[in-house]
Amino acid sequence: MNPQPKEIYIVQTIYRLCTDKRPCVVIEILKSGYVKFARISSAMDLYHLGRDFLIENNHPNFQDTGLKRTSYVSGEDFIEVPLSDVSKKTMGKLTGDLAKAFDKWLG
Repeated sequence: MNPQPKEIYIVQTIYRLCTDKRPCVVIEILKSGYVKFARISSAMDLYHLGRDFLIENNHPNFQDTGLKRTSYVSGEDFIEVPLSDVSKKTMGKLTGDLAKAFDKWLG
């Protein structure tokens, strides 16, 4: 099954000084055969109010994300990953009011 918007996957990416796999949320599936992702981080000291999307661990829909702690979706930039490099298994998904707030944040 192909990735769907708001699903969260573990993706190999470079983010700041970190090169390990990290959670990323699907923004859209591109016709070029790539998936546009936004990176997710739990390094809250790097969170920027107004730029990044906050996912608090006390939100009623938090458990659906598969995340372990309060995190944020980085609005710094998005990445494009070949569909063939995306895992077949999701980590979780933004759902309910959290998904609605995410859509509003995206614009």
